[in-house]
Amino acid sequence: MKYKFIFAFFGLLTLSLVSKILIVADNNIAFTPDQARDMLEIRHLVITGKPKLVGPITDIIGLYLGPFWYYFNVFPFIVSGGNPLWLVYWQIFWFHLAVLIFFVIFKQRDKTIALVGSALLLFSPIGSIVNRYSWNANAAVFLTLIYFTLLLLESKKHRSVINLSLGIIAGLVLQTQAAFGILLFPFAFAKNLHRSKKAKTFILLGFLLTLIPQIMFEISHKFIMTKSFVSEFLGSSNYLRQTGNIILRLANRREHLISIFQQSISLPFVLSFTLLIISIVIYFRQTNHNKKLKNILIGSLQFVLFSFIFYFLFPFELKDWYLYGLTTPIIISFSVLISYLFRKKHPLFKLSALFLLIFPIFIQFRNNTTYLLEAKNNRSDDPGNLKNQLEVIDLVYQQSDSQGFSVYSYLPSVYDYNYQYLFWWYGTKKYHYQPQEIAYLPEQPPYVKDNPLFWQKQKPIDINSPIFLIIQDPLQSPERTATWLSNFDSLCLIGDTSFPWRARIEKKQNCSSH
Repeated sequence: MKYKFIFAFFGLLTLSLVSKILIVADNNIAFTPDQARDMLEIRHLVITGKPKLVGPITDIIGLYLGPFWYYFNVFPFIVSGGNPLWLVYWQIFWFHLAVLIFFVIFKQRDKTIALVGSALLLFSPIGSIVNRYSWNANAAVFLTLIYFTLLLLESKKHRSVINLSLGIIAGLVLQTQAAFGILLFPFAFAKNLHRSKKAKTFILLGFLLTLIPQIMFEISHKFIMTKSFVSEFLGSSNYLRQTGNIILRLANRREHLISIFQQSISLPFVLSFTLLIISIVIYFRQTNHNKKLKNILIGSLQFVLFSFIFYFLFPFELKDWYLYGLTTPIIISFSVLISYLFRKKHPLFKLSALFLLIFPIFIQFRNNTTYLLEAKNNRSDDPGNLKNQLEVIDLVYQQSDSQGFSVYSYLPSVYDYNYQYLFWWYGTKKYHYQPQEIAYLPEQPPYVKDNPLFWQKQKPIDINSPIFLIIQDPLQSPERTATWLSNFDSLCLIGDTSFPWRARIEKKQNCSSH
């Protein structure tokens, strides 16, 4: 019984890890232009060795995140030879590592809250959402969990290292999701106002270290991002869509309040929110509660309140992924309150705690199992699914009969980043040669950085070589599709294959060859 908490934790950790890996296995992940653009940048970083000073573009045109996301994914890129699925595995690994860190550190303070919190984190809806595809905003969840684990750690040992780490993590979250990461540095700084000047200095130092690449970029590009940021807040541009109307803003915030609770714990919003309020009132009316639990609860609730105030004043429309990181303090708050109920002697309290712990875990495990079974038994109809796109590439190579060929893609995104990357990685790896040309139309100006460097295994083509047209969502905008296809009217159609996921391939050739 001495190790029952450890055995229980690792059982839950293993169950969560295996289920999340099985869900995405067999390339069952989204690979949209956003993911493809990231892969192209990581490829460029690894193969050319040229450092990156900025990362993915934000919702404000001209404003970029920091480069952390690209450097973070260098390891899985190299190990897997560029397999996009491994970036998802890497994200899953870090999510579970963050929960392990939370458990190990909190176990020293309170075993019950360590186990309860870990269980709710592992089987939270947000844990499933962010581990099904690779995206910079998803990393905010496990980074924020590490941040709060350190922030709520009251150890006086290694205080300088902890504060330096808080500053660094706050900066890294800012590089993955700026609209949320902007909260972490001021909150950590405020929580340390009562401490020495040295403590605040280390937080500031850690935070500033993460800004060095972007500062270098700003100086070398005449402060282009600063100008874009100022322009957005002055109203000269409106990429984020300002919400000046107080009624509309309240409605938008209410919608996201409900969403963030539903993403935190698998209970109906009304039930979870009501229980949280009642439990907080009961908890603070007690005089004999555990001081450590009280400090953890207060720290978590302070951040939730701080966030609600900030986002109410935030003059732009909110989006779900802005708030992913906020699920962490909400889950920790629930964990403290459930742990408190477990300590009460009355059986009703213990049964309530058991229900609040087991029911959400059961619901999320059932949801994960259902999702997994559906993925195994029913093929995805999403043209942005990686498995579907790889099958498209397989058919192109099979129909090429080992000849050189060209590929042109019609996609809603216009730029064919996903096929640019996949033909380079998957096509080269499996078929050992590359298309002579790949673009959204023939003879286009370069739109992928240093692209010729990566196309060194092309087969020569002649006037009779096949040309493949990949058409995605042709019925979404039939007039635009027809306009795009008119660029190839001089060619003869010799093959037409449709897929059940709103995509088709046309094989064309010079008419003189028939």
